[in-house]
Amino acid sequence: MVRVRRIGVVSAANLVAVVYLIIALIFMVPVALAILAGVNVQSGSRELEGIGTGAAVASLIFFPLFIAATGWIFTALACLVYNLAAGMTGGIQLELREDRPPMPAPPPTWAQPPGG
Repeated sequence: MVRVRRIGVVSAANLVAVVYLIIALIFMVPVALAILAGVNVQSGSRELEGIGTGAAVASLIFFPLFIAATGWIFTALACLVYNLAAGMTGGIQLELREDRPPMPAPPPTWAQPPGG
């Protein structure tokens, strides 16, 4: 058994932020395309013109960055709290097992070496 006694705050937060950024971009590209395709935004009875391009740019740039930054902050806080709690409790206990590929079969004893 091994114990996770400490999590690297910055490295964990960086990893989560990149994952959130990629996921947000995957989801926001269709949203931006839908906005650019002409989804009408209305306020009461008056149609707002020119908002499509701005909303598409905001959805592709601002929202993924906001989600990544928020994920970084909350992951860093969670890691700090975990490190504090692990110091008091000893951390999470894990059982690890190393999977090794099977060894190749030995050559038959009757095989002749090449050229012999």
